[in-house]
Order: sequence, then C-alpha cells, then structure tokens
Amino acid sequence: MTASTIPGWSFAQFGLPVPYPERVVDTVLDHARDARHFGPGRENACHVLDVAHPLWLRIRQLGHAADGYRSGEIRDWAERQPAGALSRRQAGRGLRFGPGSAGPGPEPGLQGTEMWPAIVWHLAALLGRSEELGYRPRGSHRPEAARQGIGGRVEGGDGAEGSD
Repeated sequence: MTASTIPGWSFAQFGLPVPYPERVVDTVLDHARDARHFGPGRENACHVLDVAHPLWLRIRQLGHAADGYRSGEIRDWAERQPAGALSRRQAGRGLRFGPGSAGPGPEPGLQGTEMWPAIVWHLAALLGRSEELGYRPRGSHRPEAARQGIGGRVEGGDGAEGSD
C-alpha cells in the first residue's frame, strides 16, 4: 500500500463514506495515466490497487449507474487491467508483485499472490461482475469494513454492507 491509498483505505476500514467522491475519481484516474506508475513494465500490485480500490469505493457510494460520473473511463480502465494481472502467474509458484528488481518485484511471492486476486475482484466489482469469480477477498484487502464508524458507531444507516 502506498501513501496515496492511505486516506481511502482508512475510510474503507471504518465503513465511512469518502468525502468528495467525484474528486477522488478525478485524482485516481489522473494517477492511472501517470507513466511513472503505469508505463510499460511499471505497474505493480500497489499501483493498480491505488486506482482500483478508490474507484470501487466510489461505486459503493454512488452506485453502478452507466451514466455516472466518468463511469465510461472507469469501465475502460478496469477492463484493461486483468490481462496484466493474470500474466504475473507462475504455475505452482504464485503471482509476481510487479516488474521491479528490488522488493517483492518479479519473483512470485506472498505479497503478489495475496494482492492480485484481491485486485482482480475489485476490478470485476467495478464491472459489476465480481460474483462470477466465485471468491471474495479476505484479509487487509477485503471489501468489508473492519469496523463500522468511529468508535464502533454505525454511520448513516443500519450498518448493512453493500456487496459490490
């Protein structure tokens, strides 16, 4: 997880709505066009999750409306990502985190093997197809909040979680 995901991740962990969801969409779609992170051979699990997760939070707040704010761009971005994620799999070894030569990088390992399936689930959720996958992420990348509201209070409703 990089610094750019911490605010959204914090809201998600407590089940709180992200303020200014349209600005979040603008920011993360701009980030998705940044060649430093999404140029050829540069995207890694954190970079893709930095975009997929905040966009998924936006859908939870604003819905899947086909004519929603920048929904066409969101859909286009989400449709392009799985091929890159799936190409990271090495049979019997897991998934590579990313192309880098340092850190979790190009060798299959626990971080890539945990993050990429969660990312694929979030991408499928952006496309309204997560139920077709037959799994739901668990652990730190689960879609459910760890707690509802601040201090365990449920914010704005009955506390029911939306699916995707």
